[in-house]
Amino acid sequence: NENRSKVQTSKIAMFSLDFLIDELDLAFPAHKKIDVDGIEFKILQGMPLSLKSALSIMIEVDSESIESIKEYLSAHGFILSRIFSAHGVRKDNTNALFIKH
Repeated sequence: NENRSKVQTSKIAMFSLDFLIDELDLAFPAHKKIDVDGIEFKILQGMPLSLKSALSIMIEVDSESIESIKEYLSAHGFILSRIFSAHGVRKDNTNALFIKH
């Protein structure tokens, strides 16, 4: 059918933050901002070394994932410091600031 839209697919290389920092011989950043539209927990799991060096993490979360992210980061020495509204996004999204305690 000529009215069907064509679908294009692309292969995209994906690397964990820890891998890229090591591979590119970069310093671990002390402060991080994560806004990845629903895969925040997977991103956090791919950065255990980065979590050790982090002093703070600002992460956009939705109401469904905040508790699991809070629990995960708590196990890595962080506490939830503050919640900010996430302007211009879905109602249930907020920016959560976690700091190392």
